Amino acid sequence: MPRHRPTGTAPLPLIGPGIVGAGIEVACEYGCLPSGYGPLTRATIVSLGATTATVRVYGETTTRRVPNDMIRLYHRQELAEQYPRDRRDVARPYGGGCTNPRTWQWLPHYAWIGWTIAEHLQYARGERPLAGEPARPPARLVIVGCGWRKRERATDAFDLYVGSYYRAARRAADALLAAADDGYQAILSAKYGLLDLHDVIGPYDVRMGQPGAIGADTVAYQAQQQGLLGARKVVVLAGRAYADVVTSVWPHAQRPLDGTAGIGEQLQRLAAIAAAGATAG
Repeated sequence: MPRHRPTGTAPLPLIGPGIVGAGIEVACEYGCLPSGYGPLTRATIVSLGATTATVRVYGETTTRRVPNDMIRLYHRQELAEQYPRDRRDVARPYGGGCTNPRTWQWLPHYAWIGWTIAEHLQYARGERPLAGEPARPPARLVIVGCGWRKRERATDAFDLYVGSYYRAARRAADALLAAADDGYQAILSAKYGLLDLHDVIGPYDVRMGQPGAIGADTVAYQAQQQGLLGARKVVVLAGRAYADVVTSVWPHAQRPLDGTAGIGEQLQRLAAIAAAGATAG
């Protein structure tokens, strides 16, 4: 499963496979509304049943009943664009969700963005799998907080941040995982949430807790989709604001930087972890 999920600077309402209901904006396909309506007419779900939904077309006050297999998420392109690009996949200029948003040729792991509402309900009932279900969670998960200093161009997430604190945290994380046969390292970005080291992102100006920053609910959803939620051992190498988000998702997470007097002492502790390696975690 790809190690990223959408958040964005101004996140859309939390949405994902099987997460549909009243208030979700949908596009009505041609033929499910009376003649005179164009293809992909925008509407909002008022109520959702097993086979049909009651929707309110944008700009109207009355409601209409339409089949669930003829309505899809309206924000498909926006959702696709909010995924960080991963250079290990095919080249695409519009984000991580699809190869071409005009033809909606979704990459396998993102096919749920193009599902009909009926298909979302099938997934919620356990009748439809995701393409590439998350693998079993890693035995050890180390999460590093993002850095304030960044390069001025898009690059792999591990290379975007250039500050000494971030680099010290990465060295400590590498040491903790050096002898781990089943370990995984992620970056917690204030804008994008959980990132794989090779997710391609550009510079941004958001800190944890500021408007536009991700929250624990989004990180929990990302962790579930990435197969990380059940990690048995979790270590977070970051300041309090980032560590609080991590422990909201993984209450058992270790926070070795707690109790330090400031950044200088945190850097000393990170250096000690890097020197001690796996025995420190």
